[in-house]
Amino acid sequence: MSKGFSLLEVIVASAIFTVSIAVIYAAIGSISKQPAVKVTDTTRAALYGQQFLEGLRAEVNAAKWAGGASSLTVGGSKSMPQDSTNFPGFTGNYAVEDADGIRKVTLTITTPP
Repeated sequence: MSKGFSLLEVIVASAIFTVSIAVIYAAIGSISKQPAVKVTDTTRAALYGQQFLEGLRAEVNAAKWAGGASSLTVGGSKSMPQDSTNFPGFTGNYAVEDADGIRKVTLTITTPP
């Protein structure tokens, strides 16, 4: 009786191991690519919304100091201005509501397909 494995057993075990690792690697590779694109679009959409809100805040502050009215009127949904340079394909709408005397701005941003 010999101790150890035959050459045929080692080759078969190596082939099974190689195929199983290739299948696992392919599955992980296809799964990991999709969330990365979604996270990038989500981050860019958040930046687009933040940029719009900062501009809206500056406009409201300027109107308040000048004693005039701003475009922050309650009611309806309005389109956000396009920024095709920094956020190509992103679109957005905003709505202003009165919540107990405080203006509430709700943004809806659509990412490019």
